[in-house]
Amino acid sequence: MSTTVRAPSPAKEDGGDLLRLGVLTDLHLAAAGSPPAMWNNPIHLGKAFDLLDLALDWLDSRVHAALVLGDLADRPDPEIYAQAARRLAALARPVYVVAGNHDMAWPGPAEPSVMAEALTAAGGPLRMFGATRLGRHTLAAGELRADGAGGHVDAGTFRTWPYRTASGTESGAGGLLIWASHFPVLSVRRRVEGCGWLYAGDLANLSAVEAALRRWPGPVLALTGHLHVRTHAISGNILQLNQAALAESPHDVALVELDASGGSLRATRYCHSVARFEPCLETTIDPAVTAFTWNGRRWRASTRGRRQGAAPPARTPAQPPTRTAQGVPTLTTTQ
Repeated sequence: MSTTVRAPSPAKEDGGDLLRLGVLTDLHLAAAGSPPAMWNNPIHLGKAFDLLDLALDWLDSRVHAALVLGDLADRPDPEIYAQAARRLAALARPVYVVAGNHDMAWPGPAEPSVMAEALTAAGGPLRMFGATRLGRHTLAAGELRADGAGGHVDAGTFRTWPYRTASGTESGAGGLLIWASHFPVLSVRRRVEGCGWLYAGDLANLSAVEAALRRWPGPVLALTGHLHVRTHAISGNILQLNQAALAESPHDVALVELDASGGSLRATRYCHSVARFEPCLETTIDPAVTAFTWNGRRWRASTRGRRQGAAPPARTPAQPPTRTAQGVPTLTTTQ
């Protein structure tokens, strides 16, 4: 289940050759003053909205659209979602939101209806999407459900190709599929646990989801969260970029640049830590900048020669000035 806060998309202005996506996950928004939770590091629930403001300020004027990959709230609360919708709408870009396990009523119904209803009630042209077009690419998401045994499955819209977009056009004859998912579609359990970190778990039907995505007649870029770890995985036509959390160190926001010019396809991820708390574990396996190329059959890492601290794309000069981020007391914010 997924929701989009829609606005005129500048992606079309580039003819689809260059697409820049902002990526946020595991925001765990909660009321100010909420005590921190704990995973590998403290999850700063009481400062979650401040962290969101800093992330949106960094993304502003850099991206054509943004994705929120689940756990928008720490617990499904209509008021928290209403506040989130207002903050996200201020980005003035299309913002696509998929549900995470924390967005599902617990205990209670399996479906994340609280989030969907609250975002819709917040006003604006919100709609659910199974698939839509971003430039020349297809953006799609599954449908997260509880499996009744303490786990989660993607019950999703991936079951049949081709997708039919909201405009009625078919998408599935090839080209890049951008798959937005809270849970990974490729397990990285051994890699994460090998670092001595907690692993948040995989979909109960992980193998079925992977097999469905492997049937896509072209490259798949899976943008995922849930683990609170920055890493990646490759399996055939699937490149998975797993994003670290905003609410927990390293307090990541990312810009994913897709360059389809010249008949090639290159995906580059620029990660930025918006704040730092000390001390903390650095749950990052990948460096801040990673690049990958599609060779027509599979994805390959192409980060050789790229320094870890490489700067992200500059803000678009024609866009309005950025908002001033609110300072976060007791944090060290980074630029």
